[in-house]
Amino acid sequence: MQDIRKLVGARIRQIRQKRKLSQEQLAEKANINDTYYGRIERGEANVSLELLAAISDALGTTLAGLVDTASVTQPDKIIRDISDSLTKLPEDDLRHLYRFYKDILRR
Repeated sequence: MQDIRKLVGARIRQIRQKRKLSQEQLAEKANINDTYYGRIERGEANVSLELLAAISDALGTTLAGLVDTASVTQPDKIIRDISDSLTKLPEDDLRHLYRFYKDILRR
């Protein structure tokens, strides 16, 4: 099972991006230090219910909606997995893959 902090952080990021807010803007609206807020989105911080409530208010959502980790999109995980895999490829393979990627986008 994936760490609940990471799932909730991803959900918060998902809602924030949907609202077209930067991390700094949301941190200010929720009265949170922006560095600490970044740790929340990355799932590196244990967050109190009071702080989650402040974040949900700043996002204009409910606390339940904020912790509804079932709605964290699968594409986020796919992108992370692809990114992690790409960093491990030899340079020549990466260049070939990039050409393939460009060809797909042209279609």
